[in-house]
Amino acid sequence: MPKLSEDDESPTITLREDFLPESVPFVDEHDDESMKKVMTTISSTYTYLVCCKYFQLLNVCIFLTYLLFGIYGTINITAKLDTEKILPAKSVIRKPHELIAHKIWVEYYPMQLFITESFDLANESQMKDFNDMMNEFYDLPQNKGRKYTISWFDDYKKYFDESSDDFNFDFHSDTGVSEDLGPIPKTGYDLRYMKSFLSNPIYEHYHTTLRLNNETKDWKEMKIEKFTLTLVFSGIDDWQGRIDIMVKWRQIAKKYSRLGAIVWETNAMFVDQMLTMKTFSLQSAALTLACMFVVCAIFIQTPLGVGVAVLSIGSISFGVVGYLYFWGLDLDPASLCAILMSVGMSVDFTAHTIYSYLNREKEIYQNGEKIIIRMETESERVSNCIHQVMYPMTLGGISTVLCVLPLMIFSDYVPLVFFKTVILVVIFGFYHGVVVLPVVLVLLTPPVERLSKAMKKRFFKRQNIAFIAEDSLQEQQKRRSIEMDSI
Repeated sequence: MPKLSEDDESPTITLREDFLPESVPFVDEHDDESMKKVMTTISSTYTYLVCCKYFQLLNVCIFLTYLLFGIYGTINITAKLDTEKILPAKSVIRKPHELIAHKIWVEYYPMQLFITESFDLANESQMKDFNDMMNEFYDLPQNKGRKYTISWFDDYKKYFDESSDDFNFDFHSDTGVSEDLGPIPKTGYDLRYMKSFLSNPIYEHYHTTLRLNNETKDWKEMKIEKFTLTLVFSGIDDWQGRIDIMVKWRQIAKKYSRLGAIVWETNAMFVDQMLTMKTFSLQSAALTLACMFVVCAIFIQTPLGVGVAVLSIGSISFGVVGYLYFWGLDLDPASLCAILMSVGMSVDFTAHTIYSYLNREKEIYQNGEKIIIRMETESERVSNCIHQVMYPMTLGGISTVLCVLPLMIFSDYVPLVFFKTVILVVIFGFYHGVVVLPVVLVLLTPPVERLSKAMKKRFFKRQNIAFIAEDSLQEQQKRRSIEMDSI
């Protein structure tokens, strides 16, 4: 037990050696010195490599290869919202989704066509545009043909032809007397039989597919304001096929904008997300990179350091996106969130290295006193940077990987996306922080610092000349004032 000394007024604790438990290990100074020697050897060897021209050339070649593959993967990654991937493996929604996606939509994939401008069956130009547009839709290889189309227009043409063959007078005249309907227009159709067509029990359901200005008026004053048709397609069993067919539909509809043609399909909103996913991802990544630029500018405070840091973060982001493509992932909301997270994580692997390298002064302690030493050579700066950064960066990367390793247990898509993204961030971040950045800084820092010194020298020289000229002008004015006073 600790005992108090009786000689002193204030109690003093003396720790007996036999009180310490035997399990407490004491640090062996020999082991500590051995570890320091090993770390010093590693640091000096790596410093020599970083400053070696051949290693720099090899590193540049490796980095360019890495960057080319990253850019290739980023360009070719597919924007896809695959519900089967995102849904958990045991979700009850998977079975009905598989049924509708791989059974129903493969055989029956309907598209709704809307004509939103006023349409006149007797107008030759409008009829020609409409027929040409419909023929383009029917010419698509996925279209099932005219007989599968749900169209009031096709049925009305049949009804019109049959009615005009039997009689050409109006049963629905307001006077109650049958009236002559006049000649048939060049297009072959008009609205003279529209009232009887819509009142027919076989065709009355078409009321919901077209809008007339007023059905109670005389047919000559009647106009079709809007209408819709349903075309049926087949053989579309994946999202890429749905995206491609939607793009073709919209291209055809855009050609006939005079008709106010609009296409709609139940998956259109998801297709729009996929079509804009890459653009949105680039915008989000650019905004995140801009935020990282502000952070680096606040803490690094040198133009070279900020520029290299931002470019390194962008390089890591390109690598993560590109190599996710080679790892079999698509660009979807889950991977987008993981990519944006990776941009923020990559700062830790770049900012510390750059800050440690660009700081020309290092602190050491001798006999309990802090001594500041200025580093003059690039090898000294690389060695100091490696001493300060490599060990904590290695531990940080390993701990990050260990934290996400449990995600491998899950077979679901979203956890695997985050696992793969974090793994790539750690690998590429460590590669940039320990290999790429030291070499880049060794190559760029000397010429940039020489340029900065030359600009400062030139600026201060001009400033000193201006000060001297101003002083001489003031002296001349003083002499003139003295001469005037003497006179």
